Amino acid sequence: MSNQPTHDEAEMTFGEHLDEVRKILVRVAIIFTLLFIVLFSMKGIVLDIVFAPIRETFPTNQFFAWLAKVLGTEALDINPENVELFNNKMAGQFLLHIKSSVVGAFIIAFPYLIWELWLFVKPALPPHQRKRSIRYVLETPIWFVMGLLFGYYIISPLAINFLGNYQVSDQISNIIDVSSFMTTVISVSFAAAV
Repeated sequence: MSNQPTHDEAEMTFGEHLDEVRKILVRVAIIFTLLFIVLFSMKGIVLDIVFAPIRETFPTNQFFAWLAKVLGTEALDINPENVELFNNKMAGQFLLHIKSSVVGAFIIAFPYLIWELWLFVKPALPPHQRKRSIRYVLETPIWFVMGLLFGYYIISPLAINFLGNYQVSDQISNIIDVSSFMTTVISVSFAAAV
């Protein structure tokens, strides 16, 4: 067997690399755009997911309510119903709709993005590293989704409960801007995913 690279694996020029990156970006942009359109058209479902952590029926909230009852303490009881959201911008709700669709499209497209990046880098890797790297390519989206779910189901409700009910004075009430709420849910979830 020869160690010479095949024609497909031969070294590419800088221009050929740029052309390949352009093709990858176009494919990823097409997938992302299609996902965005689908999610944008499913407004009710997407926004139900975004606002679920402030509902009593959210699994984490139910678990902590049960745990508080079993242990006989209110300290563990998450009460997200106290979190009052408002919108103070003319286009605020429309932008919320767009932002939730963009974030959802990114989450769903993430495994495809990782795959495309790996296909771009793969020809530069020696054969033994290619075999080892496929494991990481397949595991990365799994770990990303697991972290995202942990952040969404565990950390987000706790953060919302703490930040939404925290008061430095009884003279100040918390009425949370819907954009701030969504940023908190996204930030906490993505922080756990990364």
